[in-house]
Amino acid sequence: MTKGEAITKVLHRGYDELGYLEKSKKAYKADPLVVYDKTKGAGTDNITKYWQDIKKAFQGQPWCQVFVYYLFFAVFGKTRAAKVLYLDSWDSFEPWDYFATMSWRKNFENHDARVQTSKAQVGDIVFFKKSHVGIVYRIEPDYIYTIEGNTSAAAGVVRNGGCVRTKRYKRKKGGVDEVDFYGRPNWSAVINGKSTR
Repeated sequence: MTKGEAITKVLHRGYDELGYLEKSKKAYKADPLVVYDKTKGAGTDNITKYWQDIKKAFQGQPWCQVFVYYLFFAVFGKTRAAKVLYLDSWDSFEPWDYFATMSWRKNFENHDARVQTSKAQVGDIVFFKKSHVGIVYRIEPDYIYTIEGNTSAAAGVVRNGGCVRTKRYKRKKGGVDEVDFYGRPNWSAVINGKSTR
């Protein structure tokens, strides 16, 4: 597999998730499998298939970061996805909050995989200043386009918005105001290797 093929597979998985809505506790309690339906059982309780498949005990926690994890997990399996995303262990999650995102950011920094806006590429993980993440699927001279989980259709960075959708951010001299930095995944962990899924 080439780097381009790996990125394409992850992004296509992201496109498949567009329109997914988080579920209500009531719907989940009535039928836990409701998490696998894109729109049925919608609510505002942070119940998702991403938590169901990655760390079920964290249902109800914010899910922008686990959404990105899920894309890589679904394409490469847990072992390779952990390597691509600079995770020490797939099971080393802490309760999901601001500090978990900060910890993941540190992993990119510790592996010299922090990238500024001028060097951003398709497939990079975007870390927003408001403790929110997404993945870059397109770059133009004036805009950065992302796929994000737990956002909304409102302009700008929206944390805990409840759905998967694409977003667009205006690029300005010196970068994008709302973006802290981009993290470059370790694509070499899957280049010339076979996906485990």
